Amino acid sequence: MDFAWWPHKASETVASYRLRCAQIISELSRRGVSCGLYASGVAPKVLVLSKRYDAPSISTAQALRDEHGTRIVLDLCDNHFSFAGQDPEWVARAETLKNAVAAADLVTASTETLADMIREACPDVRGVAVIGDAAEQPYEPDLSAKLGDIGAELNLALLRQKLDRNRRRLVWFGNHGSDYASGGMLDLQRIYPMLEALDTETPIQLTIISNSVEKYRQTVSGWRIPTHYLRWRRTTFSRAMRLHALCLIPIGDNPFTRCKTNNRVATALLHDLPVVADSIPAYEAFADAIVLNDWEHGLRLMLNDSIEANRRVARGKAILAADWTLPTIADR
Repeated sequence: MDFAWWPHKASETVASYRLRCAQIISELSRRGVSCGLYASGVAPKVLVLSKRYDAPSISTAQALRDEHGTRIVLDLCDNHFSFAGQDPEWVARAETLKNAVAAADLVTASTETLADMIREACPDVRGVAVIGDAAEQPYEPDLSAKLGDIGAELNLALLRQKLDRNRRRLVWFGNHGSDYASGGMLDLQRIYPMLEALDTETPIQLTIISNSVEKYRQTVSGWRIPTHYLRWRRTTFSRAMRLHALCLIPIGDNPFTRCKTNNRVATALLHDLPVVADSIPAYEAFADAIVLNDWEHGLRLMLNDSIEANRRVARGKAILAADWTLPTIADR
C-alpha cells in the first residue's frame, strides 16, 4: 500500500475522520491510488497519522520508518497546543503533540492559522503544508441506512412535529464543546439577547443539532424562545438542516477557535442555508457570502430579504466549487 491513514478514531461521528480520512481515501481510490486505513502488519510508503499523536502510535510509526522507510505525515486540524487553564493532562498532551511533530517528516495543517501555530510551538518542525477540508456534500441515505438507525428516524419525525409553522426556523449545529477550550454550544448564550429581541419582531425558534442533550439543557436554561434538540446522526442531518431557514455560527475568539476550518460554513451553504457568524480567519474568504460580526442587522437581513439571502448562498457555493471540492483537496 502506498498511502495509509491511521485516524485517532475511525467513526463517522468524528468530523475529522469523515473529512480528512474517509472521503479522501475514497476519492484517491477512485483514481486508482493504492491507499486505505492502516492495519497492523502493513508497511505503507506513507503513513498519515490523523490527529493521532500519542506516544505508542508515534513509536509504531518510527519503527515502520526505521524498518521499511515509511514516511510519516502528521495531519492536524485542531490547535491542541493551546488550552484553557493549566490542567496537567492538557499540559502533558501538548508536550506529547510537540514530540510527535518533531518525529514527523511532514505536518499537514487544515488552516494557515494552525500552520502558523505549529511553527511557533515547534520550531524544529521539518515541514508544514496546508491542506484544507474538502466541503462535505449533503448525505442522502438509502432505505437500508434509514432502517439501520430507526431511533434517529423517529427523532427526526418528532422534530418535524415540534417545529412551529408560524415561527422562522433557525439552526445551530456542531460538537457541544470540549474540556480544554472554551466554545461550542455555550457560545449561543452570548447572542441570545439578540435572538430574544428579534423574536419580538419576527417570531423565531431554534434547533440545536449536536451530541450532548445535557449541554443543550444547560445552554437554553431560562430561554423564552422555543428551542428543539436533535442528536446528530449522519442519516438524518441533511434532512434536518433543510427544515430550517438560517444557520447561526457564533464563535468566541480564542487560540483554539481561531485555528478552525470553514467546514461549518461550507456545510450550511451546501444545504442552501444563509449564515450569520462570528469571524475567524477561515471564514474571511466568505465575507461576501455570509454575514460576519453583525448579528443584529444580519439576522434581520437574512430572514427578511430572501433575494439577498439567496444571492449570498449562491456566492458561497461558487467559492466552494472553485476552491474546496473533494477533487481539489485530493489533488493537494
